[in-house]
Amino acid sequence: MNQNFLEKRIDGAKLIDAVCKAAILNKNTSKDFKTGGSESTGLTAQLSEKLKSKNVLSLFFSKKDCHAQLVQRSEGLLKLLIGQKALNDEEMELVWSCTRLDEAICLNFYKALNEIGTQIGYDEIYFFIEKIVEKATVNTKSQEVELLQSLATKSVGKANSNRN
Repeated sequence: MNQNFLEKRIDGAKLIDAVCKAAILNKNTSKDFKTGGSESTGLTAQLSEKLKSKNVLSLFFSKKDCHAQLVQRSEGLLKLLIGQKALNDEEMELVWSCTRLDEAICLNFYKALNEIGTQIGYDEIYFFIEKIVEKATVNTKSQEVELLQSLATKSVGKANSNRN
């Protein structure tokens, strides 16, 4: 990912996305009854820590390095890190900051966020809902309204499923 050539950075993003998705899938489908799946949970936590220690998030979302093609391939990374509650407030702000850079980047981020909405916690959903509401102006895009509706629906669905 620390390449000057966009194609190589995209290849790195694809690889990171695939590894993150595989780790999540392994965690979700682990049949290790002896450890109760804790071994695979530990692996996703280790992967989260490794990605954070290498500052991978900034390679996807920082103003200097962000590109629509990278954000498009961030779904697995976001699902892993946000799903593990591995991001602090500053890192959540970094992720959100990409929405201010470029229309294509913003739309790719909204698409990725919509995809992972069912697998992230209430706090994270509310963080993004608040950001969308703060951003709301006369020039609000239909994609922002659709994302807001989707996140709100997913949070209500989670609340209803937790009651049962």
